[in-house]
Amino acid sequence: MKIYRMMLMIAVLAIGTLVGCDDEPQSKEEVFLKDLNGAWTLIAGQVTVDQKDVTNAFKGMTITFSTGKNYAVINPAPPLWPAGGSFTLEAGDNGLFNIRRDDNVLVSVKSLTSTTVLLELQYTAPAGRSNSVSGRYAFMMTK
Repeated sequence: MKIYRMMLMIAVLAIGTLVGCDDEPQSKEEVFLKDLNGAWTLIAGQVTVDQKDVTNAFKGMTITFSTGKNYAVINPAPPLWPAGGSFTLEAGDNGLFNIRRDDNVLVSVKSLTSTTVLLELQYTAPAGRSNSVSGRYAFMMTK
């Protein structure tokens, strides 16, 4: 009887170990999405356009990315950052991925850590709009 119990315990432990085992390594895209996932704020961040600080124009902005390739923006700044949408990933030149929003805007991910992300996009303001500024926007955001 003791041998039967011991063999049963070993079998249960072995099955539990196998069930918890993830043999499939995550793809680079999955790892990137996992790192990007979450709410990114400007509380300790900065926004520049052509290297000039314009952070005050984006106060309270938070961008939340999901692993399902969607994003939502608190205090959006359309057309630079609409209230939300979906995106696809494209290979970047820096070993990271770039984000192609569903409005066809390409957002370059220049750096990504567990606590900071640097996003860049090129914007050309339509003629006659005095509140829009054309240029290369950089969003340094924190989690």
